Amino acid sequence: MNIPKLLFEMFFLGVSFALLGLLVSYIFDVMQGKKIDWWPKHVYGMLVGSATTAALFHFIFEIAGLNEWYVKQYKPLLK
Repeated sequence: MNIPKLLFEMFFLGVSFALLGLLVSYIFDVMQGKKIDWWPKHVYGMLVGSATTAALFHFIFEIAGLNEWYVKQYKPLLK
């Protein structure tokens, strides 16, 4: 197992997931006509929690062999 690559994937997935979640939150605030609070009190906990959850999700799937299974089963859905 390539540990540095796995750690990079976990970090990248975690940060991407957290940032996407924050963006979606801002979009919903705009759609509801709310004033955007760019750095609310809960944002640090939300970002850390989301990033950690996504990274652990990837790690568990890697250990369980589900990532390898998915790659073997993959067929593009959008062409």
